[in-house]
Amino acid sequence: MSLVLDAAAQDLLFREARTANSFSDEPVTDEQVQAIYDLVKYGPTAFNGTPLRITLV
Repeated sequence: MSLVLDAAAQDLLFREARTANSFSDEPVTDEQVQAIYDLVKYGPTAFNGTPLRITLV
């Protein structure tokens, strides 16, 4: 299966993405945490070493 990002998604991902410099005290649901984890767990890693460490507080 081949997935293609449209131009707007590519721009957001590669040109507009920024690191969060602050945090909110707004609650996050378990479903939101699961959705975020599902997005990041397959991210690229060095030498497929999968060094991803997540701490939920």
